[in-house]
Amino acid sequence: MFIYNMETGDATKTRIRYQDNIKNFRMSPDYKSFAVCGENGSIRLYSSRTKEFSQNFKMNGTVNDVVFAPNGTTLYSTGGTGEIYEWDTRSSLPVRKFLDDGCVKGTRLAVSPDGKLLATGSNSGVVNIYHLPITSYQPTPDKILLHLTTGVTDLSFNHTSEILAFSSLDKNAAVKLYNVKSRNVFCNFPDAKMGERTCRPNALAFSPHSGFFAFTNNDKSAFLF
Repeated sequence: MFIYNMETGDATKTRIRYQDNIKNFRMSPDYKSFAVCGENGSIRLYSSRTKEFSQNFKMNGTVNDVVFAPNGTTLYSTGGTGEIYEWDTRSSLPVRKFLDDGCVKGTRLAVSPDGKLLATGSNSGVVNIYHLPITSYQPTPDKILLHLTTGVTDLSFNHTSEILAFSSLDKNAAVKLYNVKSRNVFCNFPDAKMGERTCRPNALAFSPHSGFFAFTNNDKSAFLF
């Protein structure tokens, strides 16, 4: 793992203990720890300051993504079995697990900043949205989005939890915006001009106050809206 200091411009290479491979990682809301997706369903928590190992979680199959809830003590994970795991970071046992509706392989997760919604993405392009907290044994999605036909590679809510952006790297111009309140996907985004360009969205982000939306392109460029 490389730690980049934005003030000095220095990059420091750090060896993360007990990790042979880092598939993905997520920071906690307070930035005091981060969770790493490893091999064989292993999820490990580390201190952001010292990079020391603190806790281990283990799910069945492979783990492809994890995400913290805003409270910092709840962690969600998804992977090769199509199941969603909910963890309490104060223990090493799952609070619950359930099969993501219609999902064979989970690829991506996002929790809204207000902590009320969980968005899940699958390798078939389906995005499910669940209301939080989840209390039933097998919850039903509040909304199912079928606008992508290839695997979901990124999900991102804006800071007011009103817009969900979702995308796929495997198809040209495969990026959509969902309005949570109206429950509709914006029909005018992306426009036809973007569809004519070689545009493979690799990572999504909203600016802190949602005045801007950006995504990186697979050709090392980026689009800003």
